[in-house]
Amino acid sequence: MSLEPPIKFEGVGSGLHTQEIINALIASERQPIRRLEAQRTVLEAQEQAISTLRSDLQSLSLAAQELGSPLLFQATQTVGSSDPSVVAATLSGTAPPGAYTVVVSQLATAAQRSFTFTSPTAEQTITIEGRSLTVHAGETVGELAAAINGDQELKLVAATTTSGTLVLSERETGLQTGSYISVSGGTVLSEVAGSAYAGSNATFTVNGREYTSRTNTTTEGIPGVTLTLAGLTGTSGVTVTVSEPQTDAKPIVEAVKSFISAYNTALQTIDAELSTKPKPSLLAEAEYRKGTLFGDAELLGMEASLRQQIYTPRPGLPEGLSNLTEIGVSDGQPSGSAPPSQSAIEGRLTLEEGKLLEAVRTNPEGVRKLLEGFAHEFTSLLEGYVGANGTLSARLGGDEAGVRSLQGAIANLQESLQLRQRQLEASFLAMETTVGRLKSQDAYITAQLAKLGGGVLF
Repeated sequence: MSLEPPIKFEGVGSGLHTQEIINALIASERQPIRRLEAQRTVLEAQEQAISTLRSDLQSLSLAAQELGSPLLFQATQTVGSSDPSVVAATLSGTAPPGAYTVVVSQLATAAQRSFTFTSPTAEQTITIEGRSLTVHAGETVGELAAAINGDQELKLVAATTTSGTLVLSERETGLQTGSYISVSGGTVLSEVAGSAYAGSNATFTVNGREYTSRTNTTTEGIPGVTLTLAGLTGTSGVTVTVSEPQTDAKPIVEAVKSFISAYNTALQTIDAELSTKPKPSLLAEAEYRKGTLFGDAELLGMEASLRQQIYTPRPGLPEGLSNLTEIGVSDGQPSGSAPPSQSAIEGRLTLEEGKLLEAVRTNPEGVRKLLEGFAHEFTSLLEGYVGANGTLSARLGGDEAGVRSLQGAIANLQESLQLRQRQLEASFLAMETTVGRLKSQDAYITAQLAKLGGGVLF
């Protein structure tokens, strides 16, 4: 059956504003749809609020997990040099702590030869280290150097001087024995007398013990330390210092700060939802789209549980390290008669960084146990809210199902209302048609009677 609306004749027969009447009737019958749409909007707003809160709590859970990471308390070492421009030092593993005197008497060099260059008037072939290269007529020394550097088979580096000399060096440093950098053929290159020298190893001592290295970067001398030799030191040498393995407080402080930031964000979201009052009517609340979680019992309990975890002492820990407040985490409540800050009133956490640094310095293992235990309990608590089977996840799923159900109900009512509108329009059209026909008949009868009345004799 076609549901296309019939042609409308606005009061042609009756003189009534039929479309206005139909619109008024449909508007009245649309009220249930408006209520369902308002319910859907409120439910969507609640769904969004819970989704935002769950996201904040998931971020908080990740930040709490980081507090329990064993990598935070992994002992590390540092290494330094009294003159890194001459001898630089980096850790390549675990190194014996202490101070080491490094004396560099010779740097590693590469074998080298220099040649004058004559641009050929005709094409020539030269041989360098057994590789044949074609030098074209008019070719420059720069072009020849580029050809040598571009040949991956040649283990040479070519450079040119301002006077046009070609300098060939081995790509690798180290003591050179036997022949090196052989050049033959053609008249393009002529070796500069006295310019050749073989490569050499770096020679140095560490605390008086001698070492050699084919390169200026070496792991010899100090186990677990890579030395980069950049110059000669003289007899006094350069001091390389390796620290003892110790816990680095910086990543611990950063992890605690990240947790506090995520905690404060989550608490702010919870407080905003709990304190925002909804509008007094369903339609007003739907338009306002806020206050859907005002005074929510679960959120109130959640907030109380999260705050309690910060101050709950944990058994089996060293004295003075039983909860987070003892390593500098607090809600910022003032001492004495000083007025509390707004963040303290709202229960926001702050960090007394010096207190945490001192705790890590004096008892890193105790701080590790505290944070590890707290992270485990806190993330377990959050799992009950935001995990796959958590209460917030369940509520979110219920809201999503509720929105889908309302959307289906609204669609059904809208379809019924469209059919109702078409039925009303059809009924009114039929009425207008009937009234119009009756009026036509009345006019016809009146006309006929008038004709008859004109022929009657009295």
